[in-house]
Amino acid sequence: MARIWIIVNAVWLLFLAVASGNPRLLPRQSLQDLAKVKGGIFVKNGNQTTCGLGFIDNKAAFVSADCLDYDGQTVKMSTNYEVYVDSAFTGSSEHYSVTNVTVHPSYNPQTRANNIAILEFNDNANVSWYNFNAIAPSKWSTLVYVQRYLTDVSTATW
Repeated sequence: MARIWIIVNAVWLLFLAVASGNPRLLPRQSLQDLAKVKGGIFVKNGNQTTCGLGFIDNKAAFVSADCLDYDGQTVKMSTNYEVYVDSAFTGSSEHYSVTNVTVHPSYNPQTRANNIAILEFNDNANVSWYNFNAIAPSKWSTLVYVQRYLTDVSTATW
């Protein structure tokens, strides 16, 4: 039940943010703004994937549900899921084991409907951060596309 509540809350907050017109969602206007945004890589069993992560904060991120391994309809937690986090332009890196996965309760692997999951990690964090998520592209002064890539997963080298 708690997992469903997390998904419902995340979707509700996103809806409220869009509906309010001026929430904690910021247009990214400069490289300095972009430098504050955390990004990362989703790693399975030590292998880098091409699955993008949408960080909520230092403890949770969105990922496509089809990036996960399943045993029937249950996420295979025997797979070693990890999240590698970087700070834009700094070269700093952290990585964490995923401790919990919540897949949208209506995810359909055949049609990819509701293809979203929340990864929980970094449960014992001493430092806190969150990402501002820009939703209104019409307010962006520039578009920047980023695909992060680890050159060496074992040393977390970007």
